[in-house]
Amino acid sequence: DASALRLLARALGTSSGPGITKTMNEAIRQRTAPLILTPHPGEAAELSEMTVAEVLRNPEKCCRTIAKRLGDPEELWIILKSSVSWIFSKENGIWILDGREPSLGTAGSGDVLSGVTGALIARIPDPDEALPAAVLAHYRAGIRCHRRRGLYTAAELVDELGRVFGELNFFDRRPK
Repeated sequence: DASALRLLARALGTSSGPGITKTMNEAIRQRTAPLILTPHPGEAAELSEMTVAEVLRNPEKCCRTIAKRLGDPEELWIILKSSVSWIFSKENGIWILDGREPSLGTAGSGDVLSGVTGALIARIPDPDEALPAAVLAHYRAGIRCHRRRGLYTAAELVDELGRVFGELNFFDRRPK
């Protein structure tokens, strides 16, 4: 997740350096699945060429800048994760989960969010439905881990996610 985002930022270049490569541009345009990025503010700053403070002040502008730098691809979603989570799509603008749960800053939590997002997209192909569900489930699991354990690991977060999904009967749904 983090390494891929940093490589993508490097491939995008800077306003004074080389931009997105022709091969990467073609790969982005020819893909058959949604493009979903899950940066934290530092990674988003690299992708957008903004400062972290600017990203946090105006997350929608940041996400639109990233989209533009990627060539405004169709079916792009960005989950900008912090103690507040922003879900961006060009069609819907930005959705906010203002849960203020800083414990989700634990090492590996972003990887867990990426995995949950991928799992839900496989099960519920509509990103407008799957992404908010992934963010909310991740958030709920984080709150519960924090209340039960204080500090927790990404593995404990995954265990808690299993319980959250079980309680919501989330995987009783059938794909369309």
